[in-house]
Amino acid sequence: MKPLNLALSVLPLSILLTACGGGNDGGGSSSSGSVPSTPSPISTADLYASPDFSFDVGQNITLSIDYQNVGAGALTLFSQTLDLGGSLIADPTSRVLTLRPSNTSAVQLEVNQNWQEIYAQWVPESADEPEQMVVIKLDAASNSYHIVL
Repeated sequence: MKPLNLALSVLPLSILLTACGGGNDGGGSSSSGSVPSTPSPISTADLYASPDFSFDVGQNITLSIDYQNVGAGALTLFSQTLDLGGSLIADPTSRVLTLRPSNTSAVQLEVNQNWQEIYAQWVPESADEPEQMVVIKLDAASNSYHIVL
C-alpha cells in the first residue's frame, strides 16, 4: 500500500472518532462552573420528643401450660409463622423460648406489644404422639394466657 492510500484510509477513521466525541464517560456532566448546594446543618436543639416517648415496646405476659394430655417433649414459642403452600409452620428464626414439662408449667416473659399473636409448637419425644401448634392471640386485658396440650 502506498503512503498516500494509507493516509486516506486513516483520515475517515479519525473523522469518525472526532464526531462521536470521546473522553467522556457518558455521565453527561460538564463543568459549567456551578457549585452543588449543600444542605443546611441540623442542630440538636431543633429535635423534639414528647416527654412520654419511649423506645420500649415490650409488655409482660404470663403463660401457663397444662401438659395433662401429653408425655415428654418440648414446647417452643415463636413470634412468626411461615406459609408453606397453605400450611403454617413456625418460623425457626423467630423462636422466643423453649419449655419442657418437667421444668415449668408457667412462665412470665416480655413480648413485643406490636405482636398480635404468638405460636406455641409442641414437639413430643414419642413418635406415637402428634405434634401440635397452638395460636395464642395476645388480646387479653390481664396479659395472662393459658393453653392446654
